[in-house]
Amino acid sequence: HWVNSPDNPYFHSDGPIRGAASRHATNPWPLGAANDLLAMNLGKGEFFRQARMDNGFCCETVNPKEEGRPSTGLAFASAAGFVAYALWKAYGEPHRNKQY
Repeated sequence: HWVNSPDNPYFHSDGPIRGAASRHATNPWPLGAANDLLAMNLGKGEFFRQARMDNGFCCETVNPKEEGRPSTGLAFASAAGFVAYALWKAYGEPHRNKQY
């Protein structure tokens, strides 16, 4: 819970795009939002509905105040695979016996 809380100095909660960042890259990470989905924090899927990223392609980080436009790492192919997997696990895979 610390990662997505005001106790984390790199958590962005005051703009249209909410998400965790780090000292390495201080804007929200799509990879972090994907990790939230895999941890069944399904409300975090809102990140992908709002962030424009790199014209819909995954990027390393997004600007939390500019509609989630890319900040760093354009066309981040390896991240795109992980994000696609997380979205599929959260929303595309048949949800037999899963309760949310």
